[in-house]
Amino acid sequence: MKRFFVRFILPLIVIAAAVMCLMLGVKTMQRHKTFPKTDAVIAEIQKEYDSARKENDYHVFVTYTVDGQEYTEELGQYVAGYKVGKELEISYNPENPADIQAGGAGSGLIMIGLGVVAALAGIVSFVKSLLGRR
Repeated sequence: MKRFFVRFILPLIVIAAAVMCLMLGVKTMQRHKTFPKTDAVIAEIQKEYDSARKENDYHVFVTYTVDGQEYTEELGQYVAGYKVGKELEISYNPENPADIQAGGAGSGLIMIGLGVVAALAGIVSFVKSLLGRR
């Protein structure tokens, strides 16, 4: 059973993860290209210790203005060097300005690259399993 899992199921799991990376990368790039951008300021950084993983989790909140209304929302990512008061460019969903994203198209390209590499690895492994090679 273990051999079946390693030879057939695991490559399929890797391929599924690759597809998810590709979809996320494309979505990130589309959002960056089509959503309006605005300047935001880091208003607060909350630090929590995760005892299960034995590391800190950071929650970054930014303040920004869209159509005269001020928003404070969680950014959803932390990068070393973030400090309260730092200015960032964010993209926001014009239909829901509380839906924000930081970073450029580069993060989407990274996800697409990881997806392609994982897909190739999964496909090669699966084909080798079908052909009975190691």
